[in-house]
Amino acid sequence: MSAILEDLRKGHAIPVVPNVFAMGVDGSLRLAGSECQKCQWRTFPRVKRCLRCHSGNIGDVLLIPQGIVDSFTVVRQGPLEWTGLVPYVLVRVLLEDGVQVVSHLRECLTEDIRIGMSVRGELAVLFEEEGRSVVGPVFVPA
Repeated sequence: MSAILEDLRKGHAIPVVPNVFAMGVDGSLRLAGSECQKCQWRTFPRVKRCLRCHSGNIGDVLLIPQGIVDSFTVVRQGPLEWTGLVPYVLVRVLLEDGVQVVSHLRECLTEDIRIGMSVRGELAVLFEEEGRSVVGPVFVPA
């Protein structure tokens, strides 16, 4: 992961979506989410209004990307603009703090994916665009 971080610092790589991830003090990946100051509901990605109580009193929170797969699908044909590899796997992960996140699953054969399997997030190159790597959070088996 350190090579990807260095590429980001040098401008050789760009995030897939601005401000969707951050690095923790210990250098580990964190997901940039929101937490409602009224009802404490957490969500990813960041929002301006609480999806549960509709309060506008929202704060930023860094989420630890560890949890379990609670749904997945194998994508055999990507959208027209997709320049990455196919097939690829999309998973919905229930993070340990209850937030649901949808992302790619890497480093796992499709026949080995199971509902309830433990996964952790890491930063990875998703595809190349205009000579730069486009990076974002993905999940891998824990």
